Amino acid sequence: MTSSRAVLGSGAVVVLLLAPLRGAAIGETPPPCATVELFRDDFARYPPGWLSNPVLRNGTLNGAIQEYHYLPHRGVPLGPWANAIAYLDAWVAGDEEGTPYLEQHTVNAQAPLMSPLFIAGDPEWGDYTVEARIRPLSLADSVGLAFRYRTNRHHCSFTLSGGKEARLALRRPLETAFRVPDFRELGRADFPYDTRRYLRLRVENEGPRIRAYVDGKLLVEASDGEVLRGKAGLVANVPARYQDFRITACATAQTAIAERIRAQDAESGRGATSASATSTATGGSTC
Repeated sequence: MTSSRAVLGSGAVVVLLLAPLRGAAIGETPPPCATVELFRDDFARYPPGWLSNPVLRNGTLNGAIQEYHYLPHRGVPLGPWANAIAYLDAWVAGDEEGTPYLEQHTVNAQAPLMSPLFIAGDPEWGDYTVEARIRPLSLADSVGLAFRYRTNRHHCSFTLSGGKEARLALRRPLETAFRVPDFRELGRADFPYDTRRYLRLRVENEGPRIRAYVDGKLLVEASDGEVLRGKAGLVANVPARYQDFRITACATAQTAIAERIRAQDAESGRGATSASATSTATGGSTC
């Protein structure tokens, strides 16, 4: 049996147990793979309001404190999520006609350099589908999904921008010049949209292959093997609302994910034991 963690919108954590999968006999067509849910959140866990409070000094924002010092729980504990750009107080929770949402509520003045991100999952997640309902509240810049996330400087994104197009891109970890990030475009398509309704964005990952959809229509398809695994989440440079975020995978992919996580945990345990033994022998610190 194998296991993987799944988080529901209520905040409950469940463990999905899978029996070993049997392969098809030689010459037979393999059976279709069952889809399992790795993660789902409707954002009902969060009370209305800001999820983090800005640090003020003499009544003015002190961003340097937030950028260079880790200050836990400056508002609401985020549970399975992380505010990847910690010094940006960009995320708020609310309720829209009885349905909870998460909102990126700022206009990002540093959009060419970085973007507000809200991230969940595990670095070993791969071959998954990520989707959410998204309502752009501005057409001035991009809103969408992040996936294959390694760091805020190395991840993929599927975004809508300018009220007119959809774009797949990979942010690479090294800048091309001082404060000039390196984005490799993977594909784009014309897609007119407005701020009046929610759209369902979905990205399917299968090895290097990426397929991006809006409301069930395939818009962009690409192949890129630079980053094949990683977390997933939300990204927006202008105000946007998100509902019903979820990540699914084929059961065989979930099994592979569980095996990789187990191997990483075992390796980390051995590494910690080794470091502790070395520290004890030398009188040093393991920090």
